[in-house]
Amino acid sequence: MGNGKMWFGTSDNMQWVQCPNINIGMSSVGWVSTATYLNGGAAQRQSTGTHKEYSLSWGPTSMETIAPILQTLQTGETIYFYDPITAKSNILPSWRADAGLAVGDAPRLIGATGAPRPDPVTFSPSPFGYPTRGASYDLTSGGVLLVDSSLPFFVPDGYTFHYGAHGTATGSAGAGIIYYPEGSSSSIIYADLLSRTTPELTNISVSGPARGLFVFSGGGILNLSGLVAQILPSGQPAPRGNFIPGMGHSGVRIASAPQITGYSSGIERASVGLTVDLIEVGAWPR
Repeated sequence: MGNGKMWFGTSDNMQWVQCPNINIGMSSVGWVSTATYLNGGAAQRQSTGTHKEYSLSWGPTSMETIAPILQTLQTGETIYFYDPITAKSNILPSWRADAGLAVGDAPRLIGATGAPRPDPVTFSPSPFGYPTRGASYDLTSGGVLLVDSSLPFFVPDGYTFHYGAHGTATGSAGAGIIYYPEGSSSSIIYADLLSRTTPELTNISVSGPARGLFVFSGGGILNLSGLVAQILPSGQPAPRGNFIPGMGHSGVRIASAPQITGYSSGIERASVGLTVDLIEVGAWPR
């Protein structure tokens, strides 16, 4: 994502729009509670999962610039977007990139809401910074297990989606994606889990325009540590280096009605501003 643009929209209408102004508010919000004991000591509890909250603003700019953004916000549908920072780091939410969080109360990578939690698994320290606390999924029954549709991905034309899952597996268990190239039928790509001792971050790639979902194959035990997904300009090499924590989010919705500010309503070339607060809700059923 370059030239001041970001990929933004709903599941059936993604488009390029102007990036928000600088100093984007992007907070990770979870539950935290503290208590003070009668003896002066203290206690603390917190959720392992979090959601993202965004405060975005555009302008002063033209009405033509903010029109497609405003129209998307007014649809009442779930919204997806990739800002340039997130796209080249890790577009996965923190609770998906760090697989071990699902052992607690973060959304599961595999299985519907209410399904048993994965078992904890401990890995040795990684020279590339992968989490040592992971999640173990028993998939010995076989079959293809789709991650729930709350976390689709969308790849614009001229860009390539890169994905890799790191950990260990037995049997035929593995990670992959099902993707839908524009104008073509769906395809599934599976790959072995990557080692936590390799600089290779990803081993699956798909060129846009396309959309897709994450899948995992059964037939064994899947021990997951860290997952990485990036969207880079086509032609750039696949990413390598240390593990990158998740910077992205599932679908978002407006937390308050969009506000438009008229900066110069009395002149011919009027300029306007747009502000909106968004909250991540896609991974939690309503």
